[in-house]
Amino acid sequence: MGPWAQLREQGPGIRAMLGLAFAGRGEHKPELPGPYTEREVPARPPGLVAAYLDAVQGDVAAWGNTLPPHFFSQWGFPMLAGAFAGLPYELKRAVNAGFSWESRAPLPANEPLRLRARLKHIDDDGKRALLHSELITGTESAPESLVSTLIAYVPLPRRGGAAEEGGAPDTAKKAKPTVPADAELLLERELSADLGGRFACATGDVNPIHWLGPYARMAGFGGVILHGYATAALGLESYAASRLNGDRARLVGAEGRFTQPLRLPAKIGIFAGKPEAGRTPLFVGVAPGEAAWFVGSVTAAADR
Repeated sequence: MGPWAQLREQGPGIRAMLGLAFAGRGEHKPELPGPYTEREVPARPPGLVAAYLDAVQGDVAAWGNTLPPHFFSQWGFPMLAGAFAGLPYELKRAVNAGFSWESRAPLPANEPLRLRARLKHIDDDGKRALLHSELITGTESAPESLVSTLIAYVPLPRRGGAAEEGGAPDTAKKAKPTVPADAELLLERELSADLGGRFACATGDVNPIHWLGPYARMAGFGGVILHGYATAALGLESYAASRLNGDRARLVGAEGRFTQPLRLPAKIGIFAGKPEAGRTPLFVGVAPGEAAWFVGSVTAAADR
């Protein structure tokens, strides 16, 4: 499936993104957790899934007739974004901060998806708000097989009314995350300059900072940066290839934070820490002791 055909499948996600970009500030915080909204969407086109897995250097054959759980933002973002409607925040300044998901059963790729979404929690410390929205995905034969959470970061106005600059978490006063010194290198990956555009077409996250160099430089990034969800998916696919003998069915859970912008093109390393409480720490960075672009963990079936 070519880029334009992929983009034709992204109408709901692109409309949701534009809706956030032009959303006005609401007036009241809702009672939480909020009510679920429900929707059924068509099965994901095989060509779209293949394009997504190609972008994150995954293995289409290894997933068989199931959907990768880390693809959830593609079909879920319209409903997850809708859960933010009416909140008293500048949603146009929201950025992806992290995620979690738990796979309770394989998600069939050839069935319509039944979705339930709600705003679950808000963490507002006066400087920033973290908006946690929950998505439950299932099908007729596999109801509620995937439970995922999207975390959005919204900077808040400083005292005196001046807004924080940059639209990203303020890390100036605290150490930036790094790859632990004892982490094991699993795989290295080469990322092309056009990867942001390819991932945008496959997922519908068409923010220009990921594919339009002049726009990204004007935004202060120095060049195009990779989507956080792409960074995480690269890590998860590499972990499955290296530690699970390619058996993607054993990937049953993951969580993580997007810690720093990843400029393209780049050469990255996927690193694993020592398993703790059934989870294996996972990092995407350059080398042990150096900056990490993604910090999280993965749960495999054998680890439970």
